[in-house]
Amino acid sequence: MGRAESQRYFAERHGSVCGYYIGSRPYVQITDLEMLREVFIKQFSNFTNREHFPALLRKNKQDRARGLLQARDGHWRRSRSILTPTFSAHKMKLMEPLIAESVKRLVQKIDKFSGSNQSFDVHKMFGKFTMEVILASAFGRWKDIQTATEDDDLTVAASSVFGFSKE
Repeated sequence: MGRAESQRYFAERHGSVCGYYIGSRPYVQITDLEMLREVFIKQFSNFTNREHFPALLRKNKQDRARGLLQARDGHWRRSRSILTPTFSAHKMKLMEPLIAESVKRLVQKIDKFSGSNQSFDVHKMFGKFTMEVILASAFGRWKDIQTATEDDDLTVAASSVFGFSKE
């Protein structure tokens, strides 16, 4: 049984809030939406540190560019306070059409490959999709990165951040 199946099992058997151990490490599982809202929105400053995912860690553990998933303590609080206003309900509604357009292009690209016996690089495809969405929603600059073939400065810079190269 995998982790997701185990979590479903615990929720069905023990309710919307339960705890368990993996080795000697205790975990609390919450599936109640109101409680999740309380933890992640209203009381977020009391729940700063998350489980570390070794695959996400870079070689230099002092690297501040690790992102919000790996941020700890004060760095997490500062990052969260900066990012929270960016993702208000109103701003997310404004971003939705931009994201939907990028998703539409991604699905079209996947459909093109699914009808053939041609292989493709999923990591590269999703890296380009991610960069396109970030540029459109966070920076207000739309660029068709998924199908672009030119080597402009923006695409080259994005490829170094997301670890993909041009097709």
